[in-house]
Amino acid sequence: MAGRLEVIFELGCGTATGCTLYYLLHYPRSICICIDRDVDKEFVLSHLPPEVHNRVFFESEDVGELTLEKLEALVQKHAKTGLERVTRVHWSPCCRPNSEASRGYHRDMLGNPRTDFAALTDEIFEKGCQLLRQLTRRCTRVCITVENPVSATFPHLTGVRK
Repeated sequence: MAGRLEVIFELGCGTATGCTLYYLLHYPRSICICIDRDVDKEFVLSHLPPEVHNRVFFESEDVGELTLEKLEALVQKHAKTGLERVTRVHWSPCCRPNSEASRGYHRDMLGNPRTDFAALTDEIFEKGCQLLRQLTRRCTRVCITVENPVSATFPHLTGVRK
């Protein structure tokens, strides 16, 4: 497996020191497409060893705005292959409105959004979950993981329940 082409998407990549770094270090033919709306390419690359920079491609995009067509265009642009060759997708959705660390600021006792920020991230999360479900229909061998915060609310979000 280490010798084959691995096309990886990391959504909400942040420092890209999780999934992306693992594949870059252990799969020499991996190509990682990192997507995040809150950081830039220089920030991401500053957390990765220089010898892997040529296999990391960064796109500034909001997961809520992604479509299957956009993902396909990114794979074609950066990996010169089709979307069906994507083998791994990892997503770190925004956890601030769901984390218990927020001490209930963003949600009421039933988990309903109390802030515009929580409502917006719920909408983005639902769109992201829909996108991942669409992706599994196109990429039959893809492994998808989604990080979740420590939260009593997260398991009840619509995207998780589906």
